[in-house]
Amino acid sequence: MKIAVSGSAGIGKTTLAAALAELLGVTCVPESYEPFFDQPASFSRPAGELVELFVRVFDEKSRLERDAGDFVVDRCPIDLFHLWMTYGPADDQVQTRLFHDRCLKHARGYDFVVLPAWGSIPLRQKDDAPNHQRRVMNPWVQLRNHAAIAGYTHLWLPAGRIIQLPMPLSDHDQRVRFVLEQIKTRLELAQAEQSGGRGDR
Repeated sequence: MKIAVSGSAGIGKTTLAAALAELLGVTCVPESYEPFFDQPASFSRPAGELVELFVRVFDEKSRLERDAGDFVVDRCPIDLFHLWMTYGPADDQVQTRLFHDRCLKHARGYDFVVLPAWGSIPLRQKDDAPNHQRRVMNPWVQLRNHAAIAGYTHLWLPAGRIIQLPMPLSDHDQRVRFVLEQIKTRLELAQAEQSGGRGDR
């Protein structure tokens, strides 16, 4: 089982991913975006350096997933491509096409992508984060980010593999239960469809 939890900052991705991984008995793969934020001016680097940085983060995250086997991952290439389009060298159409295609292909390898709902829990600052890793606390900026990530998800993946939490669903246990029920229902439906297809032959 390969599951990604995606979306804007402060919507509970990390907490949800960890809980799902524990209950499913699989590895929780961390966000691992630190290379973007190790310096305050990371996104002011020359375009060529930015391309190398994005590719390095993509490759490292992919390696962590491969090593894990079955996993729930906090953020995925859908989020990474949104970061590219927002802060990266999106004006370079050749490199953007190459990176888009890599992210698209990788995202289609997930069994499910979970999108927590924007605005369902209070947006809080990460108290333990250095200044240059601190969240943008404007909820409308985060809505724009979330809408873009959700848009890429729906463009890239079939609806049956997208689990979008309804608004408002703020209780942690209810969120986890909703996702697990959706996974169970969709796997049962897929199994029934496969059984029905074999019976028609």
